[in-house]
Amino acid sequence: MKKFFLFRREEINKASVHSSDMGEGLSVFAVPTDNVSFLTAVKGFVNITFNGSGMYEDVSLFSGESIEKTNVSVSCTEGQEMAFIENIINFISRDTAEQVMKFDVVEKSSTFKKSTVLNKSDVTIILKENASDIGNSQKDNLSQERDHNNVIAGISFNKNMPIIDYNHEWVDTFADDTTVSSWKNAGSGGDTYSIVASTGTVKASSATNVTTRIGKPSMTFSVSAFFTIPNSFTVKSDYTIYFVIHSKNDGYRPLFGDTAGETVGFCGEILEVDSARLSGGATGKVQSSSFTMRHSGVSSQPATSSSIEDDWTDSFIFPDKLKANAQGTSHHGQTRRCDVFVIRRDKDYNLFLHNRDGNIISFIPAKTRRDDPTFTYKTSFLTDGDLLIENLGGYGDSTVNTFDGSIGRFGVIDKDIGLNAATKLAKDLSAFYDPSPINANNI
Repeated sequence: MKKFFLFRREEINKASVHSSDMGEGLSVFAVPTDNVSFLTAVKGFVNITFNGSGMYEDVSLFSGESIEKTNVSVSCTEGQEMAFIENIINFISRDTAEQVMKFDVVEKSSTFKKSTVLNKSDVTIILKENASDIGNSQKDNLSQERDHNNVIAGISFNKNMPIIDYNHEWVDTFADDTTVSSWKNAGSGGDTYSIVASTGTVKASSATNVTTRIGKPSMTFSVSAFFTIPNSFTVKSDYTIYFVIHSKNDGYRPLFGDTAGETVGFCGEILEVDSARLSGGATGKVQSSSFTMRHSGVSSQPATSSSIEDDWTDSFIFPDKLKANAQGTSHHGQTRRCDVFVIRRDKDYNLFLHNRDGNIISFIPAKTRRDDPTFTYKTSFLTDGDLLIENLGGYGDSTVNTFDGSIGRFGVIDKDIGLNAATKLAKDLSAFYDPSPINANNI
């Protein structure tokens, strides 16, 4: 009778996937022990590599590429790596009453006492679906061409080209602290969506401007300022939004929306009575660690979810606060790093928020008018409706409750690129825009 490994990192959820290049979303994985290729160890971890355990039986690759074997890393007590490997080998090679070697983060239990399975980070499962470049200098021209395709301002999008992409390269054409009223669109939508008008004061900030915490040039919005995006950019179904931002406040106000004040995201306290907001009769508050979205054609309370709820998502507090410098002096209201976020709406209208590490930190389950005929445009917490973006830095063509921070990059892809690609995009953006650790003396 065959023996098996059984790994469970988390409860199966709406974001669970069958394969994952980055290890995110692969909730449960079982594989025969016969497939073990080899075992290795680093301090505190044992890595198990498997033969014949990938997604595909046959693949066609470019020269210089390869699909890595499936591998799983399991945490163990430091100094016990060798003993843990011996436990696994003995289980595989000897007759045992048990046929399943189990490592279960949910139940915090393991077949072997030397392993540690208390958190998701204690078990990492990499089951590749995309090829990796193994550095062959003889790569053919087609492979080289593909490597350089669809790169916009330092970020490779491969097959997931954005229609809108406002990035640092246009900002870099202006001197630091220059008032700016335009932002060229580098996405496939071209100048149709290039920004040529602003309300209030928006200034270019150079990469050396430490107050933005963004490692590239960025746009800094004063209170009551926003950009106008022309030609009513609209996505009707699934989409992906990505952005690099920073706020000097304790939270974030709304980042984008439409002129009617219906579409709004991704954060902030959205007022229930929009007429009061638009007339200047009410002011929203900054909001931290909260994911908020509403779409065109809806005029009720937006869908909202905290990023620190006790659910299947990873807990994450944002903005990232700098509590003290090297001398122990507190700096309230300053944040240590810029934030990178990716929002996905899938074809079922579920909403996901990824952070800079690609982790899903907030989830809003679908609530749509097609699923319940009693729902109307006044029903609260809906996730359907068109994504209509006409303002960047605010919503409703209003100077009330605007963003008040810095934007290093903002883009929209007119489809859900999925967990795997979203994780990679978030990590790529973070690596590219997150500056080196800040010297506390320069704050």
